[in-house]
Amino acid sequence: MKGEANYYWRLGLFVLAAIAVVVAGVILLSSGVFSGGTSLTLETYVAGSVEGVRKGSEVHYQGIPVGAVEDVSLTADVYQTQLPFDQRQPYVLVRFSVGTQAFGNLSRQAAHQLFQDWVARGLHITREPRGLSGNSYLQMQFLTAAPTGTTLAFDWTPRYLYVPEAPGLSGDLSHVLQEAHAALQQIAGLDLAHAGRKLESVLQAALQAAHDLQSLLGDPRLKTIVADVARSTAALDSLVAASGPRVTATTENLQQMSQRLDAAAADLPAAVADLTRALDQVSRLLSSQQGDIAGAIRNLERAAESLRLLLEQAQQNLGGLLFGEPPPHVKP
Repeated sequence: MKGEANYYWRLGLFVLAAIAVVVAGVILLSSGVFSGGTSLTLETYVAGSVEGVRKGSEVHYQGIPVGAVEDVSLTADVYQTQLPFDQRQPYVLVRFSVGTQAFGNLSRQAAHQLFQDWVARGLHITREPRGLSGNSYLQMQFLTAAPTGTTLAFDWTPRYLYVPEAPGLSGDLSHVLQEAHAALQQIAGLDLAHAGRKLESVLQAALQAAHDLQSLLGDPRLKTIVADVARSTAALDSLVAASGPRVTATTENLQQMSQRLDAAAADLPAAVADLTRALDQVSRLLSSQQGDIAGAIRNLERAAESLRLLLEQAQQNLGGLLFGEPPPHVKP
């Protein structure tokens, strides 16, 4: 009885040890100790749809599988939890891991520094379709000119190294399909009959304009007009050629006149200055001789008055003025 109890005790201990070995082996295998490398977790944010990307989707680097998607969720469930849900950023959070054995079997710290440098040099994540299955995979590649709007705005510190997302072929196809759908909706909303009638009227107007132009080109008067214009041009050329010497002489005279005008204009300030000085001197002379001038003017006025009286007396009695008073009358 005692031996049977020891047997079961040893059997249970063996089973527990075997389970511990299996668990340790799984942990070691998943850590990459025996595979020659470790894994590095990265994350990216997507503002649109991530349809086709799910947990387990492959991650490629330049077309080579190097990892897999670990989790697809919303950033609002992980970050900005202190804010109301409607005030959080509506991004999709995609976390993925890459094996460092594909990058020189680096340590996790060295791989983190490598990818940090690559992100600074333009490393982006794109979503690419996998055939017609509807599934997609992530592609890590360098973009020399990152598309506008690829870097999303966020105010939190990423838990893992952040790699910006850029539109890939699936995003481009989705955008093209959306634009095509919008264009089809616009076409469906158009009045095609009315548009056809307008197009027909435009074509008729164009045909009429072409017919009128053809008729104008075929009109004999057009040839006559062209010949007249040619003759007028030739006559004008002859006139210009014949008038060449006179035009040259006139031009030279104008140049000489312009030169003289320039010289006169150059002397004009000096002449104005001399005139100003002369007027100033006259003004000062008039101011100093104002009393004498006033007396002379009064004498002239008195002389003029005397002359006037003398003329009146001469008109009335010229003889008396010339010979004096007549002799006294003698009574007989």
